[in-house]
Amino acid sequence: MQRLAEHDLIYSRMLEVTEPFEIARYNSALRGFSLPETKLERFRIDMTGYSPEVAEEMGDTQYLDPGGINRRFIIISPEQRSLPVVHTAMSNTEELMHQFFEANVRAINAITIKDACYGEIEDSVFIVDDVTDLLGIETVEFKVKTGADLTGKANRLRADLDLLTKSEDLWRDDNAVQAMVDLAAEVGDIRQNEIVPQEVVFRHEAFWTSHFGGLYIFHDGPKTTVIGDAKAPGFRKANPWTTAFIPLSDMELVLDFLKDTGRLEKPRGSWLEQSGFLSHRVQMRRAYLMVKAGKADQLSAMEEGGFRGKSDLRSLERDELLRELRWVEARVNDWSELDDDDVEEETWVALLRGKPGRPDQWLVNRLLGEYVPWDFVAQYIFNKPEFYGNWPDLEDHHADFVAKTLRNDYLRDKRGLRRRLFALN
Repeated sequence: MQRLAEHDLIYSRMLEVTEPFEIARYNSALRGFSLPETKLERFRIDMTGYSPEVAEEMGDTQYLDPGGINRRFIIISPEQRSLPVVHTAMSNTEELMHQFFEANVRAINAITIKDACYGEIEDSVFIVDDVTDLLGIETVEFKVKTGADLTGKANRLRADLDLLTKSEDLWRDDNAVQAMVDLAAEVGDIRQNEIVPQEVVFRHEAFWTSHFGGLYIFHDGPKTTVIGDAKAPGFRKANPWTTAFIPLSDMELVLDFLKDTGRLEKPRGSWLEQSGFLSHRVQMRRAYLMVKAGKADQLSAMEEGGFRGKSDLRSLERDELLRELRWVEARVNDWSELDDDDVEEETWVALLRGKPGRPDQWLVNRLLGEYVPWDFVAQYIFNKPEFYGNWPDLEDHHADFVAKTLRNDYLRDKRGLRRRLFALN
């Protein structure tokens, strides 16, 4: 993992926590979760407050995600709003956190001036024993607390002020008035500063979860579709009228579902050529074949040209998938839309991407990536847990090529590359 860290490919863009008051606030949140306080004087956190250093200190990588359900969060700075989520069992944790920040930015800014904001992203499920336990998760609620109970005190002050305006003689009670003054000294003027998050319930439309080897769950109105390992406990046990189960191993059925629900952008000459998507897939396939053929030491020849490597790979052109990709590449100007009967299924899926503009576009690209595991760039973008899990098995030349390619071609302009290849905003 050292090579990944050197190239900022793991735990990058995290917030350094070094100030004693920041550490004290973080510890107040840990106490709120009945967790041991950290003794570290320096550590990093992501958007949710997760710290790899604190996790190592505790010996528990799940300290903010026990059971992989009802994820915990710790916010000690509004700067966390722009950070990534580096550890989660649910693919949409980052999206939900973004929604929470956006909806409650004034309250979070006010709270973190003096305190930590922490709590759980709570749904209706507390223990996951089988697949059916996950099917009812459609909304989540942010249960918010503060280390010094600022939100509770603000609510009490709001109630007291409301009572004061409705009572004819409460203002004569010196003790009651002094109590309100004392609360105001702690929480500020709640008429001007929102200190209680107002929007805390959000939809949980489509997501991936790490449970049972990885499951994709899509909600389409009254119908729910689960895609995953058919051997997972509870697979196919729900009501067939409301729930469809598709084995991840059945690529044809998965693609039919994505097509029928309007989640796929079919390969058309217009976007394939302009985006560079096709040439990218060709180069990723070439790199994979070189490693498979024991030629990883020659991958450095591809670095100078990036995705347009010029090394002589004629000996690898016998690969059927690569030949078909090259065939499409040579004829991309001759047709407006390719039909799935024109190429093999393995090639067809390599030419697909998630429908632009859909809220689950990111998740669909992650699902498609399950069938194109040789594209390590797409895997790094959409499925980092899988990428990091595969990393230790890469031999040195291959790992060096992967790290340098991601650094040079992705990290330099992440948004630009995602927009160009996958039409992501």
